Amino acid sequence: MSALDLVRLVVGAAFLAAAAASDLRERKVKDGLWIVMATLAIALFAVDLWSQGVDPAVGLVLVPAAVLAFDPLVGQSFRTEEGWQFPVGSIVAYLVALGSAAYALVDLQADAAGLSTFLRYLTVPVMMLVFRGMYEIHLLKGGADAKAMIVIAAFVPGYPVLPPLPMIALDPRLQDALQVLFPFSLLVLLDAALLFVAAPIAFLAYNASRGHAKLPMALVGYKVPLDRVPRHAWFMDQILDGEHVLVFFPTKRQDQREIARGLRGAGLKEAWVTPQIPFMVPLTVGYVLAFLVGNPLMGLLQTAMPRP
Repeated sequence: MSALDLVRLVVGAAFLAAAAASDLRERKVKDGLWIVMATLAIALFAVDLWSQGVDPAVGLVLVPAAVLAFDPLVGQSFRTEEGWQFPVGSIVAYLVALGSAAYALVDLQADAAGLSTFLRYLTVPVMMLVFRGMYEIHLLKGGADAKAMIVIAAFVPGYPVLPPLPMIALDPRLQDALQVLFPFSLLVLLDAALLFVAAPIAFLAYNASRGHAKLPMALVGYKVPLDRVPRHAWFMDQILDGEHVLVFFPTKRQDQREIARGLRGAGLKEAWVTPQIPFMVPLTVGYVLAFLVGNPLMGLLQTAMPRP
C-alpha cells in the first residue's frame, strides 16, 4: 500500500495546506474543498480494498463511510437555530448506511478473517461519528475543523506504511489492535492538539528575540504598534472603566477600533494582542507528523511489552 499511502500523504497535505491558508486569510474554508477531498478519499478507500482482494461484503463499509463523509457537506442539518428538523434525504441515507453495515456483519459471520477486516475498517465511519459528536458538544470548535477530521478518517483508513517511515515502527502484535483502539485520524487530532498546546513556547521565543519577554503575556501573544494591529487578533491590553487592564482570555467579539482608540487616549502606542490561530494550521502539521513520526504513545507502550 506504499503507493496509495504516498498519495495520501502528498495529496492530503496539499488539501489541508490549502484549507489552512484559507482559514488564515478568511477564517473559513469553502465546502467545495472538502467535497473534492472526500470524493478522492472514498475513491482511494475503494482502490485500497480492491487491491487487497477483500470479500465484497467487506467493501460495504464504503457505504456508511460515504454517507458520513458527505452528509455534513451536502446534507441538511438535524439541529438548527429554530430547533430540530428531520430531513428525509439524510434519514434515508443513514438508514441505508446502517443497513449496509448490518448486512455485512451478518454475511461475514462464517468468515472470521473477513469479519475481522470489516470491523477494522468500520472504525472509519465510527470515528466520523465521533468527530461529528465532538463538534456538536463543542470539543471541536470550528465547522471546518470537524469536516477536516471527518474527511481525514476516510482519506487514511489505516496506519500508513511508507518504509522507512514512520520513524516509530510498531510491533505487528500492536498494529491490528491499534487500528481499532487508536485509529490514525485520532493520532492526527492528538498531534494537532499537542502542537496547539506548544504554541506558548513559540510565542516566548519570538518575544524574547524582540526584547518583549514579559510574563505571562509573552506566552500567549505579542506586542504590536496600535496602527498595525493584525486583523485576526484580540487585544489583551484594554481600557475598562477608565483603567488600563490586561485581559488574558479576551472575548471573541471585539471592536478593535474602539479598543485602539481607548488605548491611544491613555497614551499607549503599542499593545499586547493574542492571535486568532485557526486550528487548521496545527491540524495540517499534525497530519504530516502522523505520517512521518508515527504514534509516539504506542511506541512507549511497545517498549514495555514483553519480548517474544
